[in-house]
Amino acid sequence: MKLDYMQCWNGAMALLAAHKEAVIAIAGVFLFLPTLLFAQYVAPPILTGEEDSNALIAIYMAYFNDNALAILASNLVMSFGALAIYFALVPSRSHTVADNLTAALKFLLIYLLANLLSGLIILPGLMLFILPGLYLAAAWC
Repeated sequence: MKLDYMQCWNGAMALLAAHKEAVIAIAGVFLFLPTLLFAQYVAPPILTGEEDSNALIAIYMAYFNDNALAILASNLVMSFGALAIYFALVPSRSHTVADNLTAALKFLLIYLLANLLSGLIILPGLMLFILPGLYLAAAWC
C-alpha cells in the first residue's frame, strides 16, 4: 500500500473542518491566551547589540532565572492545550470539549515524560554529530 499525501491532507482538512469550533476554542484559551499574557507581563531582555558572548549569556541567565515560573507555567498550559487539540482531532472520537480536556489532563504527565525522554535521547545525538560537524565546518573555512 502506497502512502498518498493528498489523501492524508484531505483527511486532515476534513477532521479540522469537522471539529473547528472545538479546536478554535481550545487554541484560543490554551495556546494564544498564555502567549498574549506572557508577552504582556514578561518583558524581554534589553539588548543594545554591542554585547559580547559573556554579556549575552549573563543577560539571558538573569532573564530565565527571573521568569522561570512564568515560562514554565505558560509552557505547561500550552502543552495541555496542544494535547487537548490532539484528542479533539482523533478520528474515532466525537466527544465534547470537556471530554477532550479531561482526556488531555489524564495523559498530561505521560505526554510531558515522553517529551522529556525524547529530548534526552536527542541531546547525545546533537552533541556527538551536529556540534562536531559545525566545528569541522568552521575549521575547514
